[in-house]
Amino acid sequence: MKIIVWLTILSVMNLIGCYSSTIINKDILFKENQEDKISDLTIVTNEKKKIKLQEGSYKVVGDTLYAKEIRVHTAYNEFIDIKIALTDIRYAEIDELDDLATVGMVVGLAALVMLILVFKDFDPVGPIFPTK
Repeated sequence: MKIIVWLTILSVMNLIGCYSSTIINKDILFKENQEDKISDLTIVTNEKKKIKLQEGSYKVVGDTLYAKEIRVHTAYNEFIDIKIALTDIRYAEIDELDDLATVGMVVGLAALVMLILVFKDFDPVGPIFPTK
């Protein structure tokens, strides 16, 4: 039963993964000839309002960001057309998955569990040659 519990924990940890949020300066993010596509993006305005955007749902024309904001509701997602001046944007956040850290975490925890299972009956204080 313990093995099933540990395998379930490892599976859930692998599904969750190691996510991090990277803050990107707006000047770098909205360069005119940027070829790198950024998937999902969260814009933080000067008023500290967070606006979630999806890849392909925004574009920069001149000094203005035109986008479709995602508002997640219980039963559906709502997309609202917005227009923000680049001077009103403080920074942007991008959520990233760190594959190496995720694999390292799962393998490290599995190795720790194996060590515990192997050495659970080990007695470091007991005699080397037990007598009968």
